[in-house]
Amino acid sequence: MDEQSENLGRKRTQAKDASGTKRAHLEKQELLERRKAETEWQKNYEESRDCRVSSWKDFQKKKKGRVGNQGFRMPKHRAEARDH
Repeated sequence: MDEQSENLGRKRTQAKDASGTKRAHLEKQELLERRKAETEWQKNYEESRDCRVSSWKDFQKKKKGRVGNQGFRMPKHRAEARDH
């Protein structure tokens, strides 16, 4: 019986070690993928910066329509209607 329990214990520790190394490998792969995605995002962000800045400047340069040229317009005067 001691041999069987020893074998079971050894198998369990080997299984734990294997799952631990597998988990560590997966974590390392996820970390590398996250880093790669982050660098790709930074690269795309920097490349599109000029387009974003120029479109914002174009938007700010646009003049208001006709309302801005006429200025403030007073409302028309209407006589009060009183009920007696």
